[in-house]
Amino acid sequence: MVSGIIMASGLSVRMGNCKLLMAYKNKPMIQWVMEAVEESLLSPKLVVTGNEQVKELAQKIRLSVVVNEKGELGQSESIKCGVLNSKEANGYAFIPGDQPFISASFINHLIQEFEKAEDKIIVPVFEGARGNPVIFPKRFKEELLSLQGDIGGRVLLNKYKEYIQFVDVEEGKLLLDIDTKEEYERLINEN
Repeated sequence: MVSGIIMASGLSVRMGNCKLLMAYKNKPMIQWVMEAVEESLLSPKLVVTGNEQVKELAQKIRLSVVVNEKGELGQSESIKCGVLNSKEANGYAFIPGDQPFISASFINHLIQEFEKAEDKIIVPVFEGARGNPVIFPKRFKEELLSLQGDIGGRVLLNKYKEYIQFVDVEEGKLLLDIDTKEEYERLINEN
């Protein structure tokens, strides 16, 4: 069982407002992610957030909401919230809320790769560039819970390179995340 943890606590400092609620094809960007997670084999399916609108949207889609009251402390707090609310999981899939092209079939493919090697960290890659979601096995639970500040799982990827299993992605668009106003403008103008 792989827990799906949608990371939706960011302060969107680079964007100036909550990018997760910005529209892409008439839906908030995060709704695309939530719907993909809801349709996937992930269990439990969690949204970690401190935003009331994101919380309401998650509840409409029937995802469990974990309120992150320390979002200002950075990514590590979202990771801890997600892990602590994933009781029986064999692995933890961390999914950014700003990946509008992610799909249930892509998530399920990563889960299948994880199930073949449950001690490995599953990292999708396109043309040499790493992406998300990343699945960490439960063996890293304590280290995930000990992360501090605005540090995600990258520190563990750097520390445990021998445990990484890269999964090639045929379509780079699946890994696209939207971090800046320029990237958002490109997103809405190209599609």
